[in-house]
Amino acid sequence: MIKIKKTEYNYEIQPLKHPFGFKGGYSSCIWTVVVDLTNEEHKASGSSIQGVLWSDGPLYSSLKEQKANQYMFDITSYICRLLKGLSYTYPEELFDIMYESAMHYAHSVLKISPRKTFILNALVPVDNALRMLYCKRNRINEFEYFASFNGITDIKQDKLSLIPLITYNTSLEQIKNLADSGVCIFKIKIGADPDNDNDMSKMLNQDMKRLLQIHEILKEYKSVHTESGYVAYYLDANGRYDTIERVNKLLDYAKKIGAYERIVLLEEPFDETNDIDVSGIGLTVAADESVHDEVDAIRKIERGYKAFALKPIAKTITITNRVAKIALKNNINVFCADLTVTPMLVEINKNYAARLPAIKGMKIGIIESNGAQNYTNWDLMMDKHPLKDNYFTHPIKGIFMLNDMFYNSSGGIFLE
Repeated sequence: MIKIKKTEYNYEIQPLKHPFGFKGGYSSCIWTVVVDLTNEEHKASGSSIQGVLWSDGPLYSSLKEQKANQYMFDITSYICRLLKGLSYTYPEELFDIMYESAMHYAHSVLKISPRKTFILNALVPVDNALRMLYCKRNRINEFEYFASFNGITDIKQDKLSLIPLITYNTSLEQIKNLADSGVCIFKIKIGADPDNDNDMSKMLNQDMKRLLQIHEILKEYKSVHTESGYVAYYLDANGRYDTIERVNKLLDYAKKIGAYERIVLLEEPFDETNDIDVSGIGLTVAADESVHDEVDAIRKIERGYKAFALKPIAKTITITNRVAKIALKNNINVFCADLTVTPMLVEINKNYAARLPAIKGMKIGIIESNGAQNYTNWDLMMDKHPLKDNYFTHPIKGIFMLNDMFYNSSGGIFLE
């Protein structure tokens, strides 16, 4: 048994190069969190970033950025205090207790009713620290055991395509530069709110205009890594659309301009409270923040969703494993999306993504990573990577090349 003797927790506020626009709003900074857990012999760290706008847009809007971040960190801090003196054998054992306690604290002490994803995001650094302490206690340095991944797949990709993020304010020049660098799949945020009045007609018109601008730049770029032979598009609405009819208007427009065949994913077209059947949409529709557990995963499959964005770096590895098992059993496409995480969290995400099959429309695995695009201090953050000079840490022509060093070292996650 591993008994937790001491807990520590802290955060830093990382500045962004520019406001991060998605989900009809903007983030101006990102809080990065570190949790330290100590037992009789070892001290282990787990980290995360707080995606408050992503995890609960309505709460973010009502509390505003600073207070929403503070409340998420308060939940993390409370769970750390709760863990002191508890014991466990395997990392997953304490998870359900942590989750229920965190939700109760949010309701009874903070007086908020957050979405489940908000709670999961708050638990990420604790879940990671529990896993790292388990590995140190048992002298383990293999990702499969850190992530309890054994039995999920035996895949080991040798390439992962980098997915950069195109937000509302990513410049057309930046998009062209990414294409010129070899990127073969672009994640495009839709669901804009140009006048901050939540007008759905304005949103659709803005999304059409933006899609046309992007397609005009990218339409001639080819790729050997996609089934279409051209660079692929991954549209992420973050739950902003209200009806199937409005989604279809966007997709009809995509057909009109020649962009439809390039779209390999349409993610979260509807809010998680809008339980619409999407089986009539002719694309692979993906769920992300609306999937919090196995029950949600099964319901989304029943509603016609054909892909899940897995986020071990944003919803905990524990929950990600539960969802991944159901998805793979039901032949659902799975891939790892980003939450603008730090370099070492990228390695955790990359380890997970490298063990998943390629999605429909792609010939190789994929992973979203947009920290380099958005953090002001990305280069300083990369300097702390223990294997920063190995080529698997940097995309080459838009591709992460995963060699034996990557798998033998698990991307350096045990070397911090």
